[in-house]
Amino acid sequence: MSKAENSRIVDQGLKDRAVRGIMWTGVSQITTQLFQFVFIVILARILLPKDFGTVGMALIFTGLISMTNELGLAAAIIQKKDIKENHLSTAFWTGVVVGFLSWGISIIAAPLIASFFRRKILEKIVILISSGFIINSLGVVHKTLLNKNLSFRKISMIEILSVLFYGISTIALSISGFGVWSLVLGYLVSIATEVLLLWYLSKWKPKLIFSISSFKELFSFGINVWLFNFVNYGRENVDYFAIGRYLGATPLGFYTLAYSLANLPRRKLSTIITRVTFPAFSKIQDENERLSKAYLQTTSYISLITFPLLAGLIVVAPEFIRTIYGDKWIPMILTLRLLCIAGMLYSIGTTVGPIYLAKGRPDLQLRIGVVAFVFLAVFVFIGVRLGTNGVAAAVTSYTILSLGIGQYFANGLIGLKMRSFFLSLLPASFGSTVMAILLLGFRLLGSRLINLGNVSMLVLSILAGGLTYVATLKTVGFKEFNKLIEITKEQILLLQRYVASFKNGLMKKEFKRETL
Repeated sequence: MSKAENSRIVDQGLKDRAVRGIMWTGVSQITTQLFQFVFIVILARILLPKDFGTVGMALIFTGLISMTNELGLAAAIIQKKDIKENHLSTAFWTGVVVGFLSWGISIIAAPLIASFFRRKILEKIVILISSGFIINSLGVVHKTLLNKNLSFRKISMIEILSVLFYGISTIALSISGFGVWSLVLGYLVSIATEVLLLWYLSKWKPKLIFSISSFKELFSFGINVWLFNFVNYGRENVDYFAIGRYLGATPLGFYTLAYSLANLPRRKLSTIITRVTFPAFSKIQDENERLSKAYLQTTSYISLITFPLLAGLIVVAPEFIRTIYGDKWIPMILTLRLLCIAGMLYSIGTTVGPIYLAKGRPDLQLRIGVVAFVFLAVFVFIGVRLGTNGVAAAVTSYTILSLGIGQYFANGLIGLKMRSFFLSLLPASFGSTVMAILLLGFRLLGSRLINLGNVSMLVLSILAGGLTYVATLKTVGFKEFNKLIEITKEQILLLQRYVASFKNGLMKKEFKRETL
């Protein structure tokens, strides 16, 4: 067999595994997003905005401390080609030790956090919620190995079940009158469920090994990823920090829900892609031409889905909030619209991370992240003077600047021209713009001539927007959109075969049981 033929077979094998990974991660993210949406709608009608804001205050600091749990060793394990047992067990025990230290630090810091936000209840919330550090540390390496080996079917099962347990426990507790504590306890239930399932489904088990040399190998790469995670966490939470400190729990509750809605496509869909692309990109890290092609396809596919969703949400925000969450959430409508613009840019901006890591340049990612964080902090602390809408406008302005800087340096690593990057976004941008314009006209007509109610307007707007977007892209004939449709059909058929195979397996087991 020739070298070229062998390379083609390897490429096809990697592509098939990556596509299957995207399919299973997609199943997980779509299912968990649906569950989370339903759970949050139910909780938003039971609990108050200040309950969400109070837990958001606690998570700002506990989330920061949780960044220490694996010291960037997970990314090092994925990126490193010749990983050994010494590396894995060393990473596991490091995470456990750091988990206990993080728990202790949180307990000490709890009174200070409560005093800073002027919310006495935060002290008890932080102490309880920080126990999740220890639980979470027990599953970090297991999940990393599943990611590295592209075992996304198992990860999908774990994530779906953990979200399901979160929703059931949180709703049950909130109905029983636990209030804000239902959110805290539900969070711990979801973490514990995930760790138990990781241990059950993962073949790897830690050994009593700790190697200083293995730790140094991993940490030399992981230190930059770890520090970047700190910076990135600060960047993603500085708006929560400013609102919680200067505006209070209720405005933070409005902002938290608006931010979550605007970033659902980014956090879910981009997670589908980036979770697969980092290990896949790492396998072709020395081939810039292949990396560039794969990266452009990634950004194009993400934008084709996230852009119309968020553009549509900008238009239908008033009816969406009134119908789904109720009138008490109306003050967040403008905040949501502003954050949707940032969400569109965030959704493609997150794809540069796998490029930096796959090319072994987390140090460059860290330096860019520090500069970006400084800009965002300045923007937010200016915007907070105008309330939550001012913060949302500041975040949107920063996102435009950040995307340009991050993309410029990532392109340089793989020899990609900025023009090619923008062209990859053209189909989604054009289709979403046409959809938004026609949707605005439809809504204007519906409200003035037909006098539609909120529910009717929302349902008809969603249908009209979806049909307009698809019709526009099909009419113009963008090849990226047609390719995405083909891939979707292929994965639906593949999923159907998996389901059929699973059912046949159950039937065979049942037949054997009856025969015996």
